[in-house]
Amino acid sequence: MKNCIKSIFDQSRPPEEIIVVYRSNDNETQDILDKIKKNVSQNLRFLTAQVNEPGVIAANNIGMKKITGDILVFIDDDAVAERDWLSKIERYYLSDSKVGAVGGRDMIHKSDGTIVEGYTNIVGKLTWYGKFSGGHHLQTQRVKKVDVLKGCNMSFRYTLIESECDVNFVGDACNYETDLCFQIKRKGYKIIFDSTIMVHHFVAPRYLPGGRDMLSHERLYYSHHNHGYVLLKNLTFFQKIIFFLYFFLFDSVKWLLKLKISQKPVRLLSSIIRGKKDAIKTYLKYKRNRKFLTLP
Repeated sequence: MKNCIKSIFDQSRPPEEIIVVYRSNDNETQDILDKIKKNVSQNLRFLTAQVNEPGVIAANNIGMKKITGDILVFIDDDAVAERDWLSKIERYYLSDSKVGAVGGRDMIHKSDGTIVEGYTNIVGKLTWYGKFSGGHHLQTQRVKKVDVLKGCNMSFRYTLIESECDVNFVGDACNYETDLCFQIKRKGYKIIFDSTIMVHHFVAPRYLPGGRDMLSHERLYYSHHNHGYVLLKNLTFFQKIIFFLYFFLFDSVKWLLKLKISQKPVRLLSSIIRGKKDAIKTYLKYKRNRKFLTLP
């Protein structure tokens, strides 16, 4: 976290506002922030907030309530921004009023000191039938219009955000970014990915059941629940039909074949199916609550 904040203070285009949200029992971070506050320029609005609930959603929502600026920029505490990070982000918003969101690459540094290498020509895309393509951490052609940005390196015109982050995302809250990006696209604004807008991502341990193991029961459940929920929530009626067939039939068969090589394919597949089924339940709950909240 200390290196993350330092990289923001060292930007060639200084931020006008920094909001740091941290756990209420994180005494180490509290001590670091107390020292930083003593040396903050009067021209910078530097705020801190504590959160008691686990997960990124609760932290984001507390931070978002304190925002006064026009452009909301996200970075994770285990990431370090390059010095021109904010200036490159700002350039897109100033040059085109129809740009609603901007993000960039998170170069992943593994614990052994190596970097995750690779190249992709497709990044941050959502197919017509509901499949996501990530690739935000890989090398790619510099500038692309995309559908989805990655949470550790993304920004939005704050006035376009319709509401706080949805609390219905479970576990590691994967795909909450997609929900925000849908809000931007619905209003007809562009989402830009520029691979030169760089943060170095020193991936920290994840203190949730399943950790960072993508094939753990917990992570399989989280990813399929959140994938299903975010698309059922945001797609049109006819798109939902196509997505339902893809997600619950084709994708399930694909995972069955993929998990054959694992030691416990049936148990792992059950976590996937449970996540998909619960996605429907969560979506229906969301629809009921939304209908209730909009009643006069």
